[in-house]
Amino acid sequence: MSVQGVEISPVGRTRTAPADNARPQNLRFAFASCQDYQAGFYTAYAHLAEEDLGFVAFLGDYIYEGAPNPNARRVHEGAGEPLDLAQYRNRHAQYKTDPHLQAAHAAFPWIVTFDDHEIDNNWADEIPQDPQLQTPSQFRARRIAAFQAYYEHMPLRAEQAQIRTAAEFVVENGRPGIASVTAEPVPLARTRTAGPIRAS
Repeated sequence: MSVQGVEISPVGRTRTAPADNARPQNLRFAFASCQDYQAGFYTAYAHLAEEDLGFVAFLGDYIYEGAPNPNARRVHEGAGEPLDLAQYRNRHAQYKTDPHLQAAHAAFPWIVTFDDHEIDNNWADEIPQDPQLQTPSQFRARRIAAFQAYYEHMPLRAEQAQIRTAAEFVVENGRPGIASVTAEPVPLARTRTAGPIRAS
C-alpha cells in the first residue's frame, strides 16, 4: 500500500479459516504475550515469522504503560505513562517500529485480546493501580483513550470496537462456558458497535 507515494507498506500475507464442513488434520499456531519494549528485543518474532503457522494468538500486554526507564536497553517514548489518546497512539506506534514484530504481523493473521498493561498495571473496572493519583473520572478518560488507541492499532473489525467488561460464566452438562458478555459503551471513532453477546 502506498500513502501519497511516500510511505510504502510492505506486502504481508494472511490465511482464511477452513470451510465450516472442513476437517483439517492439523493446525499450527503460536501464542505470544507480555512484550515489554523496555525489557528487551523481539528476536523471537524474527524466528516466529519464518514458521509455517495458521495464526498468532496474542494473549495481552501488547504495550506496557510504564514510564521511560533510562536504564533500559530500549526506552519508552514520552515523558511518563500515557494518559491521553495521543500518548497511547504514540506508545503503540513505537512498539510497531520493531522490525521483528512487523515481520510477524506481515507473516500471519493475529487474534488478539488485551490484559492490563494496555491501560494501567493491575486495573480493574474503574479502579486504577494507583487510585490515590487518578480520580475515577480521570481514569475513565484514560481508559477510553487507551481502548481507542488499541482498536486503531490492532487487527480488529469495526464490530469488535466495544469493550467487554463483564461476563456471566455457567456450567452446562458439566462443561464451563460463557452465557453472556456485556459491553461497556465507549465512544470510539468507528461507527458500528456490538451489543451484548449471547452464547449459543
